[in-house]
Amino acid sequence: MLIATLLILNSCATSKVVISTKSELDKKLQGVLDYKRLTGFSVSIFTKDSVIYQKAFGYSDWELKTSYSLDTKQIIASISKTTIGVALMKGQELGLFSLDDPINNHLPFKVVNPHYPESIITIRHLAMHTSSIKYSEEMTDTRGNEFPQMSLKEFTQSYLNREGKWYDESNFHKSMPGELGDYTNVGATLAAYLIENKSGMKFSEFSEKYIFESLGMTSTSYFYGSNSDAKYYTYKSQNNFEKIEPLIDGMYPNGSQVTNIVDLTTFCQSIMNNGRYGSKSILTSNSIKEMLTVSKLRSLDEDIYRQGIFWSTMKSPLGIPREMIGHNGGDNGVYSMMYFDQKSGIGYILLSNTGLSDENHVSMVGIYKSLWNYANSKSLY
Repeated sequence: MLIATLLILNSCATSKVVISTKSELDKKLQGVLDYKRLTGFSVSIFTKDSVIYQKAFGYSDWELKTSYSLDTKQIIASISKTTIGVALMKGQELGLFSLDDPINNHLPFKVVNPHYPESIITIRHLAMHTSSIKYSEEMTDTRGNEFPQMSLKEFTQSYLNREGKWYDESNFHKSMPGELGDYTNVGATLAAYLIENKSGMKFSEFSEKYIFESLGMTSTSYFYGSNSDAKYYTYKSQNNFEKIEPLIDGMYPNGSQVTNIVDLTTFCQSIMNNGRYGSKSILTSNSIKEMLTVSKLRSLDEDIYRQGIFWSTMKSPLGIPREMIGHNGGDNGVYSMMYFDQKSGIGYILLSNTGLSDENHVSMVGIYKSLWNYANSKSLY
């Protein structure tokens, strides 16, 4: 059985075997699951106005053997930042701010890079990860979990304002705002708080009103401890997983969105369709164009190639030989990818309740490349 599943995974990863029917794709994806490196996952292939393939495999609760279904809700980690991007564009449409405004025009406290005190940090800098705000995962993620009830204002002010209790000059790069691309959850959280401050609504409420409700995303919200169907796991050894208890995070907008494969597909389709889904519209086509316009960064992070407004391009995501735009996400017990090819108009989503590891990376590659293989075989490219 192990030899058979290894052969299936290898054929998925190399794409030498053509997958031309849904039953063949079912078999390939079941083969990935039978390799026993993942507890459960859901996938979607789609265009802007139709779903080509959508299915779930494995277990949402591995101990109870509860099936992972299309309705299963789970945390999607940093794909959440694409919602911040849409919310920023909506805020600009509503006249709350312009992306090129200095952030200090719209915050009740000052944020200044102490190494360049005369330089202005703009909202666009936050959205493109060029704000010069440094991201210390050890510090900020720990604080986020230690103080989950802190408001976005309290959290960002504590870290970024000179009077804040966690402030340090080392929280900023020794480079001018706009010069260096460095992925930062803190900057993303500050962008979400700026929307909150200017709209007078909690960021979660703003997203609900202007995005989730508008698109009929009834299974989408932010993690508060009991609204996630999925349980979360890390791989220990073959068919052996450790359960992870996700924590409520004080920086929730940047990675704690909860949704299912159906809602997330709808969300991505609306972006692919210039802000529209059916008769509903969340953004104008001009806003979508601006949000997805990318610039190449001089970056510390090799994974950031070209960055838009919290949407970025990736070359060959999980081995797919195309440059696509979207976002991925990873955390303890979570792995997710949402990308679409702007040339072909094909989108792909993978959600898993098993965290990425060296041991199961080939499984994730097998899944994503199998989706592309199937789309490619249908002459969708």
